[in-house]
Amino acid sequence: MNGVESEELLKKLKERWFDLLQVMKNIDKELFSYFMNGEPTAIEEKDDKIFIYFQYLDIPLIDYVEEAQNKKIVEDLFKKVLEVDKEIVCAVENIPDIPDVTRYLEDAKEKKERNNASKR
Repeated sequence: MNGVESEELLKKLKERWFDLLQVMKNIDKELFSYFMNGEPTAIEEKDDKIFIYFQYLDIPLIDYVEEAQNKKIVEDLFKKVLEVDKEIVCAVENIPDIPDVTRYLEDAKEKKERNNASKR
């Protein structure tokens, strides 16, 4: 698959994205929850597999999506939409940064200490 074919598959996926989500919602609401905020951003073929990259997926549900029966549902839906017969791999393009809670707590503690010191 060359770059042009990848772009055509991505265009096809984006055009049918909301239809795919509706079908997914009717089959399995948790799978739908995982993908509903997602946005397909790229498609490439490697090692006889098609990788679909996404942004904004619901990361906490990834274990559920990776269960064999759920993975098959997802793969079958994407194969049908893309009209391909290769293994489909859904990948997260960017995992959002998780704030460093410790840093925030330390900042809050310092701010509180400064406020207390200024009141003296």
